[in-house]
Amino acid sequence: VRILRNQDQFYLSVNLLGSGNHCSLPMEIGLCKAAMPRFYYNSLTGECEKFTYGGCGGNKNNFLTKESCLKECKKEEVNDCCLPSDTGPCFALFNRFYYDKVTKRCKKFIYGGCAGNGNNFTSKKKYSSPLTSTEPGPKKDNSPDSTPRIFCCLPKFTGPCRAAFIRYYYDKVTKKCKMFTFGGCMNNGNNFKTLEECQKTCRETKCPPIE
Repeated sequence: VRILRNQDQFYLSVNLLGSGNHCSLPMEIGLCKAAMPRFYYNSLTGECEKFTYGGCGGNKNNFLTKESCLKECKKEEVNDCCLPSDTGPCFALFNRFYYDKVTKRCKKFIYGGCAGNGNNFTSKKKYSSPLTSTEPGPKKDNSPDSTPRIFCCLPKFTGPCRAAFIRYYYDKVTKKCKMFTFGGCMNNGNNFKTLEECQKTCRETKCPPIE
């Protein structure tokens, strides 16, 4: 963590270790309060999505156009089982499993709670079959419970910056979306602009038990 001086103010600049490349970083609006239309790559949906950038700070998952975002981040799709384990940029400690294509076995790893990739399973049983030339990888469907939403289980996080944006987070205890004040940087994923967006994204989430 570095402390930077910006005129008479201090703010934190955090290096998100182990995040892979910048396309796997979470969306960050930054420190300032401008309203610039930008695009970021959502590694959960596999799409480039629009967001409003504050004008300074943030991270490199920030593109002027959807086309430039797609060119940089939407690479040729690879079977999820061929991907390495990816902890992601967040700091939770969830026990997960990934398929090791070398040993052809499922192995345990620690997931940070946001971003990452599709080679990420809550249990060995979630992986349907070994990856071979004749057998498919994990079966997927589009039902709500199949969509990775583990970030909805994270606690609200104001962040180290000092802006004051009204946001909403999902409270896994009450199973309701609640309002909070976001400082403007280090979005952990459980951070939504509207109550409706929070409810739509997280209402079907099944959070793992506390270990």
